[in-house]
Amino acid sequence: MPESSKITPFTITTCSRDDALVLSVTGEVDIATVSALQAAVTEVVSDTSQPRVVLDLGAVTFMDSTGVKSVVSMDRQLRAQDRELLVLPGPSPVRRIFEVMGILDRPGFDGLAWR
Repeated sequence: MPESSKITPFTITTCSRDDALVLSVTGEVDIATVSALQAAVTEVVSDTSQPRVVLDLGAVTFMDSTGVKSVVSMDRQLRAQDRELLVLPGPSPVRRIFEVMGILDRPGFDGLAWR
């Protein structure tokens, strides 16, 4: 199997960094994996120890609308707690799904305030 066609396993890790909880996702976020993402979102939203959450999608190879829905839901829940979500959108195919769904320009999408 050529190197470029290898599938990146889906993983989610969380850690604290500076004044943020960091949720890092790798692999494909789709109907088959979104329940794990939603569980991680619930955990992160419940942990109010940090004022901001960084969602790092830099290693996500694919995301469908179910993944975007989870990100939007997390943003809503954090805003209701007066907390901030910063999204590092990752590669262009992942960035493109946010663009197509009309949320690319949401505050915090590129995570520049956190870098």
